Amino acid sequence: MPSQFGYCNQCKKLSPARYEERGNAVILVKNCRDCGPTETIVSTDPAIWHAKRQIDRLKSDGGCALDCKSCGHSHHPCVIFMDLTNRCNQDCPICIANIAGMGFKFEPPYEYFEQLLQYLAAMTPKPSVKLFGGEPTLHKDLFQIVTRARGMGLSTSIVTNGVRLADEAYCRDLLATGVKIVFSFDGRDPKVYQTLRGDAGVYDVKLKALENIRKYRRSKVTIMCVVARGVNDHLIADLLQFCHERSDFINACDFIPLSRTWVPGTVAADGADITAMEDVEKDVAAAVPGGKLEFLPAGLTPFKTISKYLPIPRLTFAGAHPNCESIAFLISNGKEYVPVSDYLKGRSLYEVLEKWIARDEALGRRMERTEKGIAGRLGLARFIGRARSLKELAGALRESADTRAIFGNHAAWKTLKIALGIFIGRKPKVVVRANTRLQKVLRIAILPFEEPRTMDSSHLQRCPAGFAYLDPATGQPRTMPVCAWPLYKNDIMRKIMERYPPAREEPAAPGRPVAKDSGLHVRA
Repeated sequence: MPSQFGYCNQCKKLSPARYEERGNAVILVKNCRDCGPTETIVSTDPAIWHAKRQIDRLKSDGGCALDCKSCGHSHHPCVIFMDLTNRCNQDCPICIANIAGMGFKFEPPYEYFEQLLQYLAAMTPKPSVKLFGGEPTLHKDLFQIVTRARGMGLSTSIVTNGVRLADEAYCRDLLATGVKIVFSFDGRDPKVYQTLRGDAGVYDVKLKALENIRKYRRSKVTIMCVVARGVNDHLIADLLQFCHERSDFINACDFIPLSRTWVPGTVAADGADITAMEDVEKDVAAAVPGGKLEFLPAGLTPFKTISKYLPIPRLTFAGAHPNCESIAFLISNGKEYVPVSDYLKGRSLYEVLEKWIARDEALGRRMERTEKGIAGRLGLARFIGRARSLKELAGALRESADTRAIFGNHAAWKTLKIALGIFIGRKPKVVVRANTRLQKVLRIAILPFEEPRTMDSSHLQRCPAGFAYLDPATGQPRTMPVCAWPLYKNDIMRKIMERYPPAREEPAAPGRPVAKDSGLHVRA
């Protein structure tokens, strides 16, 4: 495979890298000039690893020099993370994104975030914004930041451990701002929270917070679960049922493979196996009835042409490298969530999408000719493109879907109603719910935050998610790909606080020893 760049596992210097397939593993090999070759397993299922690249039409893995701090490459992500503070009201042993782990307090004033929000709001299209930490609910200006962001037209979420939301009045007031919630929840077992969060009692606090959210929420909630093999992987089926029981306010579940950030022997989660992305995919699939759940690259955009003419929402991770985030969908049968493949005509989801992509590509070639022809000169190309796109979508549905399972009776008439609804500009999810049995859908995502050992340049080049910050040297807003941020964040955030010193320093709690090769970590 083409050479690119990665980080040496020993000295962390930038080195030429390549992928090798050995048995049941895909390995990233770095050839350091000083240390020689070092390597890391990046996938435990080569067949799936290759299938994701093939459906993405990935032809080359050529990359950059991985110098994200000084890179001038234009980076306009679909989703932006902003660190509000590194203070936290928990002391999770698996986390180092706090005062104790970083060695200093990070909590810029409102003026810092005002400048960042103006920068983000000027982007076209505007990214969604996720407020991060530490624990963002501890920032004194949180309400003002959220209100300002939403006033600028930025979709805004808070990634939270949920502890403060157990206070009903606080939860009510926060959700009244219209902010969305990404809620950390690692399963229904207090023992898991003792191991991963250092406090079994926080489990009941989280349950209380979720009931408050259910009472006052204005939008659906995303559950975020850290998966530690040998700790809570056996609870995934129960977590999916938990989401089904609360489908009135939970519509997504993100699974994050545990990244080891601690010195061996210092944390109770030491026994947890290090997991690759496909390991978690298999754990989730095994928890679903029938075990046939298929994960696709989250960055895949199978309807590039059709989305030009129809109001198909932009995906959060659109454009991401095929071996980064993955995504799957579950549909309720009334009792539990089942794979979307249960509603297909016995085909693999990859086979279905290959046919859909071929349809879309053929439509793209036809529309290119139309736009250059008489219809284009008369201004009719948009209308023709919309009509053809609807026809292709209907054809794709008839070809691959079990229409009786989806529609019940009168499938043709209901398909027409969906097409007409989309044609006149109604939201696709609204007309689909009104005319099908697809009422409760749970989006599943696997988010394998990369660390230096597994990072390569081609992934960062295509990253649709970034951290936004004010460059401490220039004071100007910048963004950096999510998985590169941990390499630079401590230095950058310390210098930011030199420009925006806190009014009063708070003593850091006694710190836990952290590994020198800490990589990216779990924060919520």
